[in-house]
Amino acid sequence: MRLLYTCYDPLLPFELIDVVERLIDMITSTAVPVPTKVRELTNFAIYVLKVAGKRKLRSLNFIVSGNPDEWLVKHTYNVVGVIAQLMCEMRFPFIEAQKVIRTVVLHDLGHIPLRNPLPLSDTPEGGDRYRLHVVLGYRLCRELDLSMDECDAILTHHENFDGSGFMSRRGKTIPFYARLMRMADDVEKLVTDQGVSTFNVMKHFMLYSSKLYDPDMVRWMIATFGPIPTGTTVRIHGEKGMVEGAKDGRLAVVHLGTRNVEYIPFEKLRNMIQPGEME
Repeated sequence: MRLLYTCYDPLLPFELIDVVERLIDMITSTAVPVPTKVRELTNFAIYVLKVAGKRKLRSLNFIVSGNPDEWLVKHTYNVVGVIAQLMCEMRFPFIEAQKVIRTVVLHDLGHIPLRNPLPLSDTPEGGDRYRLHVVLGYRLCRELDLSMDECDAILTHHENFDGSGFMSRRGKTIPFYARLMRMADDVEKLVTDQGVSTFNVMKHFMLYSSKLYDPDMVRWMIATFGPIPTGTTVRIHGEKGMVEGAKDGRLAVVHLGTRNVEYIPFEKLRNMIQPGEME
């Protein structure tokens, strides 16, 4: 992914990766009291939402990848960043947004008791690890005495909208938080694990809308990040540019020659950026 680190700050500070690692260690420790775990988890959710809420643009320029043994921490960081922006852009009630972020932090911690969590373990090819980690994550959530909305979402976050998941939950019977995580999980996997180009990320969601993903949430994803994601190189007015991000229905495109930023309403993109000019 072609990112803009040389010119722009990422959405979430990279120091937050270390915070996520410490938070995961604390939550999975048997020495820390449950009230302390819940307090720190909630404080983390509040902090992330405040950071995301202050950013002028929505983008994917914070997503990081790393060695397989670092996968769980960076995966959590990446998915938290996607969800936090969706929450802020769609103006979710702050209390509900906190619960969603707490759920995201916990959603894959069920991999830890299974030892050596790897990206493959979080896919159907992971076999028993894949099926068991959601149950263990659900158990952890119940031990923390969080809401059933949060715990049920962890149990079902790999379900497909058309009912083809391994629990056969379908459509809106899949918990709301789980449908959000299903999509945010795949943003991260497409970019970091499968090397899908930034432009094809949104094409993937449109292609599998109503199959893997809730079509309403696909629309939210496009409304938040724009139909052409951050880092995509384009030609506009005959000049080379790069998509910086999106905000309020407009795409921010940096002209690479002048470094000027142009804001283009989504509905005018077809006329200004022609098919075949995206790289």
